[in-house]
Amino acid sequence: MPVSDTFSVYGKLGIGSTKTTLSSVPASNASGASRTAATIGLGLQYDVTPAVGIRAGWDRYGMGINVGGLTNKMNSNVYSLGAAFKL
Repeated sequence: MPVSDTFSVYGKLGIGSTKTTLSSVPASNASGASRTAATIGLGLQYDVTPAVGIRAGWDRYGMGINVGGLTNKMNSNVYSLGAAFKL
């Protein structure tokens, strides 16, 4: 959604499927797990030129770890910085 001629904001909403694996967990009853959960995100874009934009964003993914046969639900935050090119 444009905020001005050069700035815009965007949002994400969807479903994500994650699979965690654990290593180097000695004498523990914890293991990796799979989880399907809602995924959300927000971001900003600044258009340097009409054909090139710089984006900064945040996404949250649901994940899980199995401990003693029960899956503990957790979230992972991902921050990104990138460029968008319009052809």
